[in-house]
Amino acid sequence: MLVLDDLGTHNLTDWTRSVLFGLLNFRVNEGLTTLATSNLDEAALREALGVRSLSRLLALCEPCYLPCDRDLRLRGLEKQ
Repeated sequence: MLVLDDLGTHNLTDWTRSVLFGLLNFRVNEGLTTLATSNLDEAALREALGVRSLSRLLALCEPCYLPCDRDLRLRGLEKQ
């Protein structure tokens, strides 16, 4: 299993997009398990990754939307 955490949030260059596409394409062709997490919606992922990579990602993963109105990592810092 490959886990891609916080996908699309980094400054992606043409080279990293190309490598990511190759990785996703290989995993689709081989039927390998892949899990991806992201705070981005589908439109933002399309812009960050490109249409071809997003297509492969959606072929590998079933979208599961978890709505959250705040950053859960910061909840310990909030005053109650």
